[in-house]
Formats: sequence, structure tokens, C-alpha cells
Amino acid sequence: MYRTRVILIICFILSQKILLSQTQVGFRVDPIIYLANVDKIKEGPQRSESKYSEMKFGLIPCLSFSTSLDENVKISLRSGLPLSTLLDNALADRLYKGLETSLVVQIKISLRNYLISGFNLHLQSSYGGHTFSGNSLTLPYLILGYGIITSDVTSLELQLRIPFSKQSYGSFREYEEGTYYSIRHSYNVSIMLDISFGFDIEL
Repeated sequence: MYRTRVILIICFILSQKILLSQTQVGFRVDPIIYLANVDKIKEGPQRSESKYSEMKFGLIPCLSFSTSLDENVKISLRSGLPLSTLLDNALADRLYKGLETSLVVQIKISLRNYLISGFNLHLQSSYGGHTFSGNSLTLPYLILGYGIITSDVTSLELQLRIPFSKQSYGSFREYEEGTYYSIRHSYNVSIMLDISFGFDIEL
């Protein structure tokens, strides 16, 4: 009982601090570039497996909610959806779909510069088709980065996202020319670079 009361008091104090602190809402546009590892499996009498890598590109618009714990530390919650499937580009990844949510801590190191650390969760959507298919799973990332406050309401960030999981988020199937033997390409993220442009206003 005593421990529960202490926890409730601490939660109440923290909630009051957040409510009384500087709060911002905003919008961010995050172009992402990442290296996808691909497992290639060729079916047939002479079944074979091989591996290769592809560079992929995506675009994630997201909403953000930020609160300052003090003058040097800010916590930001961001959520959005990749728009890769809408991009008419050979590097666009039509398999990487689902809700993106990030919890980021920003620590000021100077008047207009800050370091970034946090976590990102990609909730991969499940979908099926004759050619393309997605696997329902959660892909967690560690976020490390650097940010610049470019004006009173805008910022620019460079983030490195390191995946904790090497599970396949999707695959596509093709057929060997002149045969009915399928070739399956299964994708997972090796490492991701995020260039984030943000606009925030104070509530």
C-alpha cells in the first residue's frame, strides 16, 4: 500500500510538471533512406537460395506532440504513415507499410543544437496478393541523431535508426522466364537514415 501511494504521488508530480511545462504540437516530413537485406529463394528441381541488398527510399509525414521538461530537455511523441507506395520511383519500397510511432528525447547542447535519442516502432501491415505480400509484425528501432533549430518554429534533424529485429517485413514473388517456377524475394531492414523537417507551434 505504501509503495502504491508513493508511485501515485510521483506520477501526480510528473503530470503536473508536464501540464505546466512548455508544450508544442507540430508536423514533420521525414524522408527515409535505408538498406534492405533480401533473401532470394528460387523454387524448382534445382532449388537455390542467395542474398543481396537494395537501397530503398520512403517518405513519412507525421504529427508531433512535444513537451519541455526543462530548458534543455524536451520529449517528443511522433506518429505517421509511410507514403512509399505513392511514390513513382524505382527505389520506393511498396512493401514497407504501417503506422510509425516514435518517442524521442532532445537534449540541447547549445542555443540551436541538440542531440537525439529514442525509440521507434513500425507496425507493419499485413496484406496479401499474388505478387506482393506484407507480414504483420512490430519492428523496433533505436534512434540516435542530431538536430538544428533553424527558426522559432522549424527544425532539421538527422537520425540514424538501428533495427532490433531482422524479421522480414514483406516479400514479392516473380516467375522464372519460360517456366512456372517461382522466385521469392523476402526483405528486412539493415539500417535506416531519416532526414526530418519539422514545424512546431506552442500551445
